[in-house]
Amino acid sequence: MKKLFSTLTLTVCLGAFISCTNDEQEVNMVKPTNANSEIEVINDGTMIKFKDVESYENALLKVSAMSTSEQVSFLNSLSFKSQMILMQEADGELDKICNQAADKAEFDVLYEKYKHKYGDVFMFNTIDATDLSPYSRLVYVANEYFVNMKGEFMIGDSLVVDKVYTDFKERQQQFTVSTRSSVSDLSSINEAYSRQKDRKVGLYLSVSSGIIHANFTSQKKGVFGWSRYSTTYHAKVNLRGFEFAQGELLGYGPVYVNKDGIPFAIDTKEMGGNVTKVFGRKLAQECTGTIEIWSRGVPYDQRGFATVRL
Repeated sequence: MKKLFSTLTLTVCLGAFISCTNDEQEVNMVKPTNANSEIEVINDGTMIKFKDVESYENALLKVSAMSTSEQVSFLNSLSFKSQMILMQEADGELDKICNQAADKAEFDVLYEKYKHKYGDVFMFNTIDATDLSPYSRLVYVANEYFVNMKGEFMIGDSLVVDKVYTDFKERQQQFTVSTRSSVSDLSSINEAYSRQKDRKVGLYLSVSSGIIHANFTSQKKGVFGWSRYSTTYHAKVNLRGFEFAQGELLGYGPVYVNKDGIPFAIDTKEMGGNVTKVFGRKLAQECTGTIEIWSRGVPYDQRGFATVRL
């Protein structure tokens, strides 16, 4: 059995697109079909196997375009529990613990059991103890839909092992620390965020094989600390060397539109507190610019900023 580490090259997917010269021209809508027929669940339901790289890419595009409830239904239809499903369960269980605990002492006991239960797969914020939510260890977080609890899946006869962070501090080391603790400024690299009295919002961009993913996060502050909640997200984007996957954020497969150096705004539908979407693709060796993020719970005048270098 061959073993592949880290992420995959999206050569098949990228080869299907045509460069766009008109700012508003829709280049190509990817409509993955019959992804289920090219996916097997093996090893007693503990691993997903794709027929080939193209099958993997089609499934990733298809699932990324779904709402969270549709994603859960799709994965349940395969009788496979991915890390994405486990994260949904963990977030729901945390809400129950916060609502169930009568006081801080009871909460601490329940929360320690909770961290022990999910700590083998996820990591927790060791920098801010008031942040209660679990975090994915995956560097390429979009693969959370398909990886098992060991961060593995198969393509053909090859075992894919995703690159992971060893701990929360390692994840944070990739960002330049903002000069303001509550709101990120342009010294923050690839991650914009704002932390207000009782609401947080964040937008983190990452790239793999030329495809850019956006991780939208939101949290609310309760009696015992911060946990995730659903909201609508708003962003301003100005990137060079970039095409935007416009249709993906509207709920269907990516429609890449030339936004190279053209500022534009994003207003999402109601989404969960930890959602990863296909955001666009690089047109050049380097994608640079700025992003801003706010939400229904974090006002525009308290928005977070970041410099983008991908």
